[in-house]
Amino acid sequence: MEKIMQTTDLVKRFEGHNALNKVNIEIQKGVITGLVGSNGAGKSTLIKTCLGFLTPTEGSSSIFGEDSMKIGATEKNLIGYVPQTVELFNWMKVKDFVKFALSFYDKPEYEKSVYLIEKWKIDTNKRISALSEGQKQKLAIIVAMTHNAELYIFDEPVASLDPLARRQFIDEILNENIESGKTVLFSTHIISDLERSAENLIVLSKGNIIYNGKLIEITDKFKKVSIGTDKTILETLEGEYDFIEYDESKNFVNCIIRNYNENFHKDKLSRFEYYLNDMSIEDIVIHLCKE
Repeated sequence: MEKIMQTTDLVKRFEGHNALNKVNIEIQKGVITGLVGSNGAGKSTLIKTCLGFLTPTEGSSSIFGEDSMKIGATEKNLIGYVPQTVELFNWMKVKDFVKFALSFYDKPEYEKSVYLIEKWKIDTNKRISALSEGQKQKLAIIVAMTHNAELYIFDEPVASLDPLARRQFIDEILNENIESGKTVLFSTHIISDLERSAENLIVLSKGNIIYNGKLIEITDKFKKVSIGTDKTILETLEGEYDFIEYDESKNFVNCIIRNYNENFHKDKLSRFEYYLNDMSIEDIVIHLCKE
């Protein structure tokens, strides 16, 4: 598949602290990718560096095959971006702002913008200063999605949206992906939104990639197991199992298995009484982000 965005050993350092630590990702054309991680994990830094807003300390990033620090008008016309904090021109009316913003692009989609504004119930005669935070975020999303972009990048796009608006947003990016093959990268804390829309998942923790793959496969790789034994088993499981807790009253060790393989772990655990349980995507992500 064609690579739309890529990083190679990307490092971004602030005052001696690595906000990104040798990050390697590939965003494939026509794929929706979710980006998750706790606050301060490096999600916004990764997005801004890939867009050329921040200069890499080491390594490189590229969009549409061009170095992120050298992308020009051609590449920018193909990107629809909504930052985590939306700054709009508060003195302008909604209808004037949309026309103004879209005028900078080669292929503005005015009819589509009118459709989305009506669908998302934004009063075009209101000044932006009179809009709620959720409505401002909707407006920024509409502009990003109505100039025939090929790559959408959204940084916490639903943070200020109510549940209905969140669903409308997810439905819209799914439609764009299915009907037009649009590529989407979006960061979020809402795992249910990922489960409804994303094909791939990237998990960041303290500037490091700790999962990068198919969303559907993460539940096959991680399992929770309760083993009927004392703590001495931990030495034999080290490196493959994450110790969660020891239940002294029941003499059980509770662990999380990484890279689960049915035959391997059956052989390893066959001499014990044990219970194997599936984990939700949310539980897996929370576990990974704690590290």
